[in-house]
Amino acid sequence: MRRRSGITYQASAVQSTHRQQPLPVAFPPARAAKTPLSWLSDSAILAKIRSEANRTVKRNWALPATIVCVLALSREGRAQTCNEPFYRWSEKVDESLASVIPRRTSIATMLGQWAPLALMRHDECAPRAGRELRTYSVIAWIRRVKKRETDGDWHVEITSQANSSPTTCVVAEIPPTSPNGNFGQARADLDAMLASAQVAGDGEVTPPIHVRLVGAAFYDGFHHTAVGGASGHGSCNSSGRALWELHPIYFVRSPP
Repeated sequence: MRRRSGITYQASAVQSTHRQQPLPVAFPPARAAKTPLSWLSDSAILAKIRSEANRTVKRNWALPATIVCVLALSREGRAQTCNEPFYRWSEKVDESLASVIPRRTSIATMLGQWAPLALMRHDECAPRAGRELRTYSVIAWIRRVKKRETDGDWHVEITSQANSSPTTCVVAEIPPTSPNGNFGQARADLDAMLASAQVAGDGEVTPPIHVRLVGAAFYDGFHHTAVGGASGHGSCNSSGRALWELHPIYFVRSPP
C-alpha cells in the first residue's frame, strides 16, 4: 500500500488481479531405466530372452496365419457350392474322352512312374487336368470284380500278370449305363468274358481273365492319405500311385 498526497493506493492488489497465471507444463513420464543384464540372475536372463523370442515369433507369424485363414475360408466356400452326389462324379462319368485315341501303358508303368496328384478327399469338385485328360489302353488280368458299389460303378481290380500279388493292382471302373449306351456295352462285354470264370462272393475271379481295357486316366484322391499313401481303395493300396485308375472304362476287349 502506498500513500501519496493523502491518497492511499493498493497497487499490489490491482496488479495482482491482472497478472496472468502461469500455465502448467506437462512433462512426459520418465522411462524406466533398463536393468543391466549383469545385475540379473541367470533365471531372469533366460526369462527375458524367451520373452523377446516369443514377441518376434508372434510378429513374424501374424501375416502367414492370416493368409492360411483366408485360404481355408476360400476352400470351405468352394466345398459348400459343390453339389456332386459322389466324389468327382462329373469326371468319373465323363464320356467326352471316348473318342480320343488311347495311349498304350501298363500296370507297372502306372504304379512305378505315374506321380501321385495332390488331390485329397475335400477336392470333390476338382476338374480333370494333366494326365486325366488322356485315354489309355492297358492289357492286364482281372483279379476281382465288384458290382454293388455305393455309387453304382462296377469296380474291377487288375494286375500285370495272372500270378501277380493281388495287392499290386490298379482299379478300373465302369459307371452305370449312360443314355448313349457306352458304359452299358462295356458292362455287357465284361460279363461275356467273365462267363468262363468263377466270381466269388468277395469278387475274386478264378481263374484270372486276360483283358484289354480302354479308359480315361483318373486320380482317386478320396483315398489319398495325409502321408501320401492310399487307404480303403479295395485291394489296391500299395502306394499313392495306386490311386491312379482307368475311370471310366469305355471299351472292354480281348487282348491281341
